[in-house]
Amino acid sequence: MRALGTIFVLLSFLLLLGCATATAPEPIPEPAPKSSVSEKNLPTPLSVCVDNCTKRHSECHARGVFTPDTCDAHYQQCVSICYRNYN
Repeated sequence: MRALGTIFVLLSFLLLLGCATATAPEPIPEPAPKSSVSEKNLPTPLSVCVDNCTKRHSECHARGVFTPDTCDAHYQQCVSICYRNYN
């Protein structure tokens, strides 16, 4: 019985000092979620370059300044430069 009394006194003392509290410990923060974009879906410099060529090609046809054959030739040159620089 004396041991239980000693334990009770020690626990009371710890509570008074604030060493032991009745609150739950703080949860460990979860790691930040990974981006929903996988590495496979990230644009590469080559894909960005070819996309830019495609946009310019569409604009070339829409403006009507050059013949369709000239727009196609410019597009092929643009894509060739992309592959030479980024592949």
